[in-house]
Amino acid sequence: MNRFVACLLALFPFLITCNGRNQQGYTTTGTIEAYTLDIRAASPGKLLYTNIPEGVKIPRDHLLSIVDTTDFHLQKQQIHTKLNGISIQLQSLSNKAEQLQIRLNYLNKQHDRLAKLVASDGVAREKLDELQMERDVTQAQLEDIPVQRSSLLNQQEQLREQLALLDFRIEEAVIRAPASGVVLERYVERGERLQPGHLMATLGLTDTVWVMMYIPEPLLSEITLGDRIAVNTDGQRSSHQGTVEWIAPEAEFTPKTVYTEDTRTSLTYGVRVQIPNPDGALKIGMPVTLRFSH
Repeated sequence: MNRFVACLLALFPFLITCNGRNQQGYTTTGTIEAYTLDIRAASPGKLLYTNIPEGVKIPRDHLLSIVDTTDFHLQKQQIHTKLNGISIQLQSLSNKAEQLQIRLNYLNKQHDRLAKLVASDGVAREKLDELQMERDVTQAQLEDIPVQRSSLLNQQEQLREQLALLDFRIEEAVIRAPASGVVLERYVERGERLQPGHLMATLGLTDTVWVMMYIPEPLLSEITLGDRIAVNTDGQRSSHQGTVEWIAPEAEFTPKTVYTEDTRTSLTYGVRVQIPNPDGALKIGMPVTLRFSH
């Protein structure tokens, strides 16, 4: 019996060492955070409708608000009126061009006829000069038609561009959630008059959250991008699996909220761990424990 106890005492340090190697790892703490997305108004106008529930997770394309577009529709009516006017002018130019061409053909024939008569002294030279002047004026008017037409077409194109921009502004007046997430803050109320860029809400993208952990400089070589990190929360038996997505390129002093008094001045490297959170179990601000083996 005494010999058995003596053997155990002799092996005890070795067993402790082996157990330490098997359980070798690093444990630290952190706080759950999420990327945020600011939702801003794109079109000016009065806020007619809003459905931005703070603290509630909303799906992608959730209708957040509708901005009054009366001014845009009135501008569209004015543009349509101008476009109709331009269409009438273009048709009038086409008719005028046809008439001028017919007149010019007639004047050319008359010019040739009078020129022969003048050559035989059958008609005074003044008659030919008067006809020549009228022909030149008609020719100039006909040549000016394409210039006028081009100007009207340019105006028409500009008005159509303005119309497309107004249609775009009207579409932007209906504001939907660009991604699923939790509404962290709402900054507007129904009836407010908004301007482009007005901050309406902040959305927390909680489908994937992240936590910042800090590792001592000696362990930096033990962790790489893509490493799996076990993430545990109080009261939950099962752990979440995170992935290292970023490692700080420079060292910093350990944040006071992470380490004990004797290690606060240690140099550490920040490591950001991304954690899938499809069920929303991990809440922003929740403390967690992180562990990785090395």
